[in-house]
Amino acid sequence: MRILGRVVPVKYAAGAAAVLLAISGSVAVVATTSFDAKPPPHVAVPGVSAERLAEGGISLSPASAAEASVTPDSAVRAGSVLGLSKVRGTVLAQLHDSSSVPNIDRLVWVVSFDPTGSGRSAGGPFDPDKERVGVPVAWSIAFVDAVTGDRFSVHEGGLP
Repeated sequence: MRILGRVVPVKYAAGAAAVLLAISGSVAVVATTSFDAKPPPHVAVPGVSAERLAEGGISLSPASAAEASVTPDSAVRAGSVLGLSKVRGTVLAQLHDSSSVPNIDRLVWVVSFDPTGSGRSAGGPFDPDKERVGVPVAWSIAFVDAVTGDRFSVHEGGLP
């Protein structure tokens, strides 16, 4: 390849061109993209988006079922203190909750309940006859320790 009338081996051509651009007063920006780059894996929870959970400092990643000693049915029973009975789904995940002090990192069953028609509200008491007092809860999830079976956290929100 020729740059400024000189023969430059191809393997040095990109670097030589960048130097030439820099010398001439232009700015060269070289960016590389890895086509193998993938977003970190996450666990889908029925009824609530990963983005909504992330707003609360919660991330869920895949986990091995071999590590869980609690069954999904037991997790549903442990998490059902919300007074809700319709289960949207149950998933096993590694929970990282950065909003807790100290942070929580543990293997959990995530039990997602359908709060439709429960009268539950987020942001204050929900009164359909009043304006903007609260919004109906759109999702309710309980975290149940997959080793001990203890429910240790419940989260609800007005937007999926």
